[in-house]
Amino acid sequence: MLIYSHRGYSGKYPENTMIAFEEAIQAGSDGIELDVQMTSDGSVVIFHDENLERVTGTKALLKDVSYDSLPYTQVGNHPIPLLSEYLSWVRTKDIITNIEIKSAAIYYPGLEEKVASLVRQYRVDERILISSFNPLSLLRTREYAPHLKLAFLVERYGFSGFDHLCSSFGFEYFHPDISIVTEELVASFHRRGIHVNTYTVDTVKDAHVAQMASVDGIFTNEPVRIREFFTQKENR
Repeated sequence: MLIYSHRGYSGKYPENTMIAFEEAIQAGSDGIELDVQMTSDGSVVIFHDENLERVTGTKALLKDVSYDSLPYTQVGNHPIPLLSEYLSWVRTKDIITNIEIKSAAIYYPGLEEKVASLVRQYRVDERILISSFNPLSLLRTREYAPHLKLAFLVERYGFSGFDHLCSSFGFEYFHPDISIVTEELVASFHRRGIHVNTYTVDTVKDAHVAQMASVDGIFTNEPVRIREFFTQKENR
């Protein structure tokens, strides 16, 4: 089972910052998950919320602020990184990167094309997974980068028919919330050759559920704690 650090090692370091990504590798993560959106000047930045307030204390939408005007994070005063900065750094690292395109609440025209172009520019295609809650963003990404692996994200509202949807659209991965993960759900996707990674697994209880359901990977804010849990189980 692969362990992806959710927004980097965000349980200990400011989320979606370079220090969180660097520490995720030090923690032994198999992959890093991050979120991308666009600023008012079209820069592709790594940031989760549509609003800047929770992370930076500034009451503004990310889409309304230029990259040069972005505030730093409240915790540790870290800058919001560009996707290009991350890709330049990660290209020499042996790790998978899950890029989540944030386009469900606010749609950013051209974001998919820019992400595909940057991935191609830094030649990291084989270690990239593109995910989104918006299936149209996944299909748009495929137009610009047919070879990239795609993952459909869902929350807690059930899974009826999603295995058929992923199979029909050729999505290689399904990413459900841990609250809806069962052995039957995972098996239904595996029968179609679709991998299942679940989020966000931070407790021993959820790690046990993920393991019993035979998921392929988990997203966690606590990669060290979760890795220790699996290691201890293996050694029993």
